[in-house]
Amino acid sequence: MKIICLIQPAPHMFYFVNMIHQHHKVDSVFIETASIDRPLWQKTFHRFKTNGFLDTMRQITRHTRQATQKHHHTHENNRWFNRHWQALNKEIECIKVKSINDPIVLEKIQKESPELLLDHGTSIVKNEIIDAAELALNLHWGLSPYYRGVYCTEWALLNNDPHNIGVTIHKLSKNIDGGSILSQQRADLAQSNSVYAINMQLSYLGTQLMINAIEKLKNNEELTFQHQDHSDGHLILKRDWNILFEKKIRQMEKYNEISDMIHTIQRETSHPIIQA
Repeated sequence: MKIICLIQPAPHMFYFVNMIHQHHKVDSVFIETASIDRPLWQKTFHRFKTNGFLDTMRQITRHTRQATQKHHHTHENNRWFNRHWQALNKEIECIKVKSINDPIVLEKIQKESPELLLDHGTSIVKNEIIDAAELALNLHWGLSPYYRGVYCTEWALLNNDPHNIGVTIHKLSKNIDGGSILSQQRADLAQSNSVYAINMQLSYLGTQLMINAIEKLKNNEELTFQHQDHSDGHLILKRDWNILFEKKIRQMEKYNEISDMIHTIQRETSHPIIQA
């Protein structure tokens, strides 16, 4: 079975590829680098242009604060990924592209005709790339259709809805995180007091779900998908997020409110999910 992965350069995505390769050989991986390739002056100018001076200064302060969280991130990476997050396995062919929709990506996938195209964390993938593989799957930090798009963990926390934080494996489609669902799993918040810790757990859980799916395919078992009802949830876009929401999340982390939330919230409804 030929497998091609699409990721960005981040610890949880390296882990995702490495673990799949450990169980089922990954032939190549495309690494989308656009978000890190822009010079600092371009990123700063973009913040001024889109957010204004005050919000720009706040964002710069936030990024400085994030730099001080390196120790915490390293701890969580080691906790969930057991050091398989530091670099990609050298056996895997790695191709860096500024955009995941670069013509090089389409050309190689059309040439290789992979049985599986696996995505975790890239920009929206165009239909012609999705259609070039026999099956394209995405690992999404969120329980679709209830939380689709970005900041799904954060939105669930802001909604006092921790029971519906989880990960979804679904078909890639033109609808953001809206393809038919293969499997899902809820997060365990009992020992998580940061969004980063939760999301690393989601990558860990989602990777296991993806490995299980590949195992079924290799055993000639049929995968069962369930169509999403997009009216029963939220699509969150980057423009929906602002500094006030960010501040509230940081306060929740600072005062250890996340793990306590599951015991104190009034809303205890867990939406049904698709379990493999």
